[in-house]
Amino acid sequence: MFNGIVFDCDGVLVDTEPLSMRVTQKAVAELGWHPTVEELYRLFLGCSKEHLQKIVEKKTGRKLTRDWLTPYRAFRNDLFRRELTEIHGISFALDRIDMPIALASNSSHAHIELALEIVGLFPRFQRNISSAEDVAQGKPAPDVYLHAANQLGLDPTECMAVDDSRAGVESAKAAGMYVLAYETPLTPRGSFDDLGVSTFNNMRELPGLVNKIRTATTRSNSNAQSATSS
Repeated sequence: MFNGIVFDCDGVLVDTEPLSMRVTQKAVAELGWHPTVEELYRLFLGCSKEHLQKIVEKKTGRKLTRDWLTPYRAFRNDLFRRELTEIHGISFALDRIDMPIALASNSSHAHIELALEIVGLFPRFQRNISSAEDVAQGKPAPDVYLHAANQLGLDPTECMAVDDSRAGVESAKAAGMYVLAYETPLTPRGSFDDLGVSTFNNMRELPGLVNKIRTATTRSNSNAQSATSS
């Protein structure tokens, strides 16, 4: 039985990905690397800051400090305040999901809180926010999703997860959760084909999917119990 649902943040709750990619593109261009937006999505969607840094160092041949993106933070925050929106349909979905919710993200608490505050979603999640800052390893390791399940007081197998990146889906699966992979027009083709997860591309469909899965699971468990009893 599913008793909770854990959401990724960037690309699932808030439409930060296009804006963040613009910041990354600006930063790496100043290091001499000029990737397309499509290449950035393929390389960095849902990744940790450590993974991002390793790839940029490889592509540019430069050794970077841990705070190499700090000079671009003000540029990013200004973009967020001017252009950031919630993912279309997410408020509709959250209003209709009758389970406890939590958030599991590779982003920092400061980033998560800023983004959610801008679009008005922070009050929904403020008690149950799990950041990669809270755990030993970010996605695709399961740590951040395990932490989110613990915040809800649930076993991970009692949780559904909604994520839009391959790293995030792998993380939630490794944690033992049932995963719904959210696909956008910018999701690299075939990202989830070999992972054996359910996919969808419209947040307004999420409440129906959640109810359908819960009903099917309850029915399956009831049938199994009946067979055992007989």
